[in-house]
Parts: sequence; C-alpha cells; structure tokens
Amino acid sequence: MNEHSSTTPLSRRSLVGGIGACSVAAAFGILGAGTRPADAATGAGRIVDLGVAMRTVNVRSARTGRMPDGTPVLFAFSDGNPVSFNVLRLDTGERIDGFPCGPDTVGSSMVQHPDGSVYFSVRAPSAGRLLRYVPASHSMETVATGVVRETMLRTLVVDPDSGVLYGCTYPHAKVFSYDPSTKAVRDYGSVVTDGAYAWGFDLVGGKLWVGTGIGTAHLIELDPVTGARSEIPLPGEFASAATYIYGVRTRGDIALVSVNPPLGGTNTLVWDIAGRRWLQPDTLHQTVGASGIVSTVDSAGRFYYVSDGELYAYDTATRSSSPTGMAGSTIGDRVPGTRSVDVVETATGGTPRREVVGVANTGVIWRYDLDARTGITVRGVPLGSPATLHSIGVGPDGKVYTGAYLSSGVMARVSTSTYEIEELSGPEQADHIVTHQGRIVVTSYPNAVAYVGETDPWDWGTRPAQLFSIGRFSEHEQDRMFDVVSVGDKLAFGSVPNYGTLGGALILADLDGNVEVHRNVVQDQSVTALAARGPLVFAGTSVHGGLSTTPKATEAVLFVWDIRTGKKVFETVPVPGDEIIHSLLVDRDRLWGMSSTGVVFEFDLRTRTVVRVVDIGLPDTNSWGRLGKLHRHDDGRIYGNAGGKLFRLDPVTLAVTVLATNAKVSVLAPTGEIFFGDSTNVYVYKP
Repeated sequence: MNEHSSTTPLSRRSLVGGIGACSVAAAFGILGAGTRPADAATGAGRIVDLGVAMRTVNVRSARTGRMPDGTPVLFAFSDGNPVSFNVLRLDTGERIDGFPCGPDTVGSSMVQHPDGSVYFSVRAPSAGRLLRYVPASHSMETVATGVVRETMLRTLVVDPDSGVLYGCTYPHAKVFSYDPSTKAVRDYGSVVTDGAYAWGFDLVGGKLWVGTGIGTAHLIELDPVTGARSEIPLPGEFASAATYIYGVRTRGDIALVSVNPPLGGTNTLVWDIAGRRWLQPDTLHQTVGASGIVSTVDSAGRFYYVSDGELYAYDTATRSSSPTGMAGSTIGDRVPGTRSVDVVETATGGTPRREVVGVANTGVIWRYDLDARTGITVRGVPLGSPATLHSIGVGPDGKVYTGAYLSSGVMARVSTSTYEIEELSGPEQADHIVTHQGRIVVTSYPNAVAYVGETDPWDWGTRPAQLFSIGRFSEHEQDRMFDVVSVGDKLAFGSVPNYGTLGGALILADLDGNVEVHRNVVQDQSVTALAARGPLVFAGTSVHGGLSTTPKATEAVLFVWDIRTGKKVFETVPVPGDEIIHSLLVDRDRLWGMSSTGVVFEFDLRTRTVVRVVDIGLPDTNSWGRLGKLHRHDDGRIYGNAGGKLFRLDPVTLAVTVLATNAKVSVLAPTGEIFFGDSTNVYVYKP
C-alpha cells in the first residue's frame, strides 16, 4: 500500500456526537501533523496556537474504475485542507493509493482515460490545474496549470475513440480540449457571455453539450471539430425558469440534463439523441437525487440513481423507471447521504453478478446486489485532512465553537479553560455561530437554514435542531446567513440570496419558529452585518448578491429596523463609494462599522450621523464581507479581524495595531481572550 502521507493521532481530541474523531484518525491516516500549542509574543499580549480545529474524511465525489490487473476500485476525492485523490479497493475499502493535492481544498472532476490513467482537476484556490494518476506506476503528475487561462476546470470528459480529453471552465464558461498523445491544448473560447459557470458537460451524439448558468441557463451544443455552436432550448417552463444546468450525462441513446430550480418535482430532463427531442420528464421518478448523481449503463441497458430514499433503475430501452428494493434491504439506511453511485459487473465461476456501488461522504462504501437484493458495507479509508475552518462563535456554555466549509458534517468546540479541542458532528457548512437565550444558534448553507438548541449532550439535528429554512428555491430565494444578532426575544438574521439573484433579506425569528422575511429592505442588496440595541436592529449591506451576479447598486447602506413597527426607520451611506459593510458593533451610544476598503466609521446613535472615519489599511475583498468582525473588549479597546489580520483599535485615538497576520475569523470569549482561526487552526490571543 502506498501512503504518500504522514499520520498523526488526535491525542487531544475526544469523541462527541457520533463523528468518531479518534476512530477516524486511527482508521484513515490523517493528513497534516498535529500542532502542539505554541506561544508567540505579539504586541502587549501573546498568541497560542491550539492546533487543527477539525479533521475529517469528506468524500464528495467519486467514480468506479479498474486497476491494470482488473481489480475494481473507487477513485475518490476527499475534500479538506488539502484535498486528496484516493484509490480504494471496492471489496475491502483498503486504500491502494492516496495523494494530497495542496494547496487546493476541493475536488472538481475526474475521468478514466482508455489507457487506464485518470485525469482530474481540483480547486479552491484554483489555478486551472489538470492532473493525472497513472495506476501502473502508482504515481501522480501535474499535466498543466492555468489551462486556457482559467482558474477552475469544472467538468472533464474523454472521447473513448480518440482519447482526446475535453473540459469546461470557470469563470468564463470556456471549453477546451487536451490531446494526451500530442499534449496540444485547444481553446474553444467562452460559449456564453452572460454565465460565469460552465458546469454540465458531456459528449452527446458526437457533439459537446455545455450546460451553463448562473442567472439564465443555456444548453450549448458545440462541434469539437469545427468549433461551431448553437443553443438547444429547454422544454416548456424550464426554458424561462432554469437558472443553471449542473449536469449533462449521456446514457445509452438518451442524454440526461439536470437543472435548477426543479419544476413539478423534476430536476432532470431526458433527451432522445437519435430523435433530437425532449421526452416527457415523468419518465424519470421525480428528482434524480439531490445532485443528479447517476451511474453508468450496465449490460442490461439500465442506469441507477438515488431519489426519495430509494435506489432506482432506469431502463433505456423501455424508458421507464422502477425501484430496486434497496430501501427495504439490510443496507437501506445507506441510501440517504450517498455522494456517488456506479454499477460494477463481475463474473464469479462463470456467473455474472451486477452490483450498484455507492459511497457516503464519510468514506463508507455500500454494495447492493441487484439480483439477490442484498447488500454489504465496507469502510473506505481515503486520506483525511484538516477541514477548512469557516466560522467561529461562542456557545451558551462559554466555550468557543467552530464550523467547517463544505465538510462531511463536522464542528468543534474549544474549552476556554483547558484549550482542549473537541470534535462534534454538525452541518456540512456552518456559516455563523452565536448564543441566544441560553441556546446556541448555527446557520448553514445551502438554503439559509438555522439550527437552535442546547449544547450538552450534543446530538446534531436534535440538540441543536432545525428552527427554520428559507430555501434558495422558495419565494424568498435566500441561501446564506452570515450574521445573526439577538434583539429582545427575537433573532435577526442577515442573508444573501441564491446564485444569480440579487436582493438579500432581514429575517426575524423567535424560538417557537415564527419567521418573518423582509426581502429587499435595501433594493437589490444583501444584508451582511448586524448589531442591535433595544428594539432596533442596525444592518449593513453589500451591493453584491448570489454568486455570478452583477450589482445594480453602487454603495453599501447602513439602515435601522424597528421590530416594534416592523419597518425600516433610517438609512444612510456611511462610507461613500464602498460596496460592502461587513462588521457592526454597538458600544454605548456609538455604533462602529467597517467597510470593504478597510474604513472604520463611528456612528452616533443619538444624532444618527457618522462622526469619525479612519482607514485602517485592512481591506476585505470577499463580496459579502464574510471575513471581518469587530469586538468591544472590557479593556476599552476594540479588537477585530479584516484582510486576514487580527488588529486592535483605540477608540479614542483611532490608532491601529496589527496583532496577527493569519486571522480569517475571530470571536471574543467570556474570558477576555480573542480566539481566531486561519484556514485550519485555532489560536488564542491573550491581551
């Protein structure tokens, strides 16, 4: 077995909420050496590195294949910091190969070439890298970087006859080809001008089909020889309602096109390749899984997909769908949470055997025998990695909680007395963490979900439990909530809308689940920063909406909302020309705010005027201002983070001192210490 990694036991961690931190470390071989707490003198205080906050195995995409000797394997990405590419035996889950692919943190696409090698791409941060795994030599290499001058290679396909590789890109929705025999790259250019994503992608009837968005979906057919292109209209209401196409897949003599939002319970359309026409969408059983994941076609002409807690088979000859019965089998509980499915056919003693293979983001592999209608599971052992730290806050127990970015469902909490880190189960992505009336509040992406509950014992989904979800495809079209504040007995949430959409919301909720959504309080702007005093909510905005939108407004706004009247009672532009207000803090009769260019402003709550401004030189380029925060300390000074730095501001002189240069998020603990995080680790600053 080739490890290509170092392993470190999680000696400082304990098991909570079923995530199994220690068992994950022991079984999977965690990437990244553990960091012993180390002190560093900074300014008038000192910084202690508490180490990696969260470690996880996080398989979000995979596909089956074979090694040169015919061994069936699963090629799998495990997202984290860094992302890794793994080769796992299907029968035992054993890792044959594992390669960390830093500095990137997310797997993008993979395809097995007819010569047996696997081409794949990774992202975040993106450099347009094309990589190649060679099974015969158990080696990985970088084929090219900055392919067609793009940052992300979104989806890859290969022509089985010519061996030419094709791909689509972000941010300019390009198509390219790569010929492994000549190493020649062809840039077909952007297929559309109004969509940043080219996502759905496959060869359909000898032509390249490219599905784009966001905002307005386009399905483009491109001739790989001449480069000529034309648009294929989507059927019926989908033509005007679809905002993006995230899947195009050829299966036998049909093509599957997965779109968002779904209409009438359908998210995947079926195209008759020979007849060049759309079939009725109800030939599929409602939605094809949450992500449109489908298997390849087996020898019987069927492919398989997950929908509504069942594994379905689609017969490409009869163009009809039927349940396989997996939901009622001994492994039926494995259907929910499946990240990838494929079909594997083997012959034992001359007897053919058809199995559908699936994998969960935890790395667990299930195998379902279609004839016997029985199944087994094995624990795959892909490389684990430190999860990307995304949020930090204080819980009702006074401990510091952290959330992860696109994880397998992990959080952590840090003792403010012993500094021990305890891993917890959680959402795949926690956007904000705060305390309200003795309960923890956690928001998650997608669909602007809020969870509220007690913290001991921790049982994610129950304690805390979901309070509400707005939903990107609801009438409100909200997707992310990056700031939350208590206002009386209510909670106020600021939200960012769905991809391709402008107009965030101020959301008010109580612990009984009563929710008010006030969208476009400032027309076409997102609500990105909140503070409160008495019955008044102070809110800062961003001119930016969901990803791939063009702002209509030019300046961010500070507004005041009175929960007694349910109305906006004041509005101003505190920093003319700035697009984002990302932090607000009430301090006695003053409101302090920080804008995207690094300007801190002081706002008089009585006169409702900006009385002072200072440029602290720490701009925050995130379009939603997510990576900035202000805290009022008992020592009379203001602490915060912006532009990747932890700083201290004297509210009298407005003098700024930079305390650390690796602060992505921060929170003030009840002990008076500032806890902050970089991409993976938690630190504590002691004033």
